[in-house]
Amino acid sequence: AARVNNRLIVKSFEPNPEIIQNLQKNIEANNLKERIEIFPIALGQNIGASRLYLPHNDLASSSATLNPSASKFFEVKTSTLDDLFAIESVDLMKIDVEGFESEIFAGGRKVLERCKPIILAEALTQNELNRQQSILSECGYLNPISVAPGSEGDHRNFIWCSKKDEQKVKSIIGESKREFVNH
Repeated sequence: AARVNNRLIVKSFEPNPEIIQNLQKNIEANNLKERIEIFPIALGQNIGASRLYLPHNDLASSSATLNPSASKFFEVKTSTLDDLFAIESVDLMKIDVEGFESEIFAGGRKVLERCKPIILAEALTQNELNRQQSILSECGYLNPISVAPGSEGDHRNFIWCSKKDEQKVKSIIGESKREFVNH
């Protein structure tokens, strides 16, 4: 995103140190150091610390979780959107945290209500989608739009927007490709 729009500032939150190293190499290789900032923390509902579990021994895997079902883990700092963006504006968010998306939304209600960023988020289960819907509707968001309706693509990614961005989102994804999810 930062490569396409030279006015864009990207803030990346990644608690896994192995992935941070790969991310930094990618940023440097693409000459984007001035526009992408990496925060070595996990976002969630609380400020503090937590254990990040790996379902296998590959520390560089992107499938880490806060669910203690795996044996390998490491300690990570945690923070909230509300704490980190108390006075900053947020226009767009992409969240893929393996089933903990609603935890990030719960820790960011003030930012979501104030800024109403367009959000691309994953929902691995119907229960997770329902939790996201519950929080985001209270913050002024419309029903989500499925990113890949009627295709062989991934049906677990959704776009969330408020009324102010509805037409912008529809024009980007195209009227014929949109599918609002109703609960």
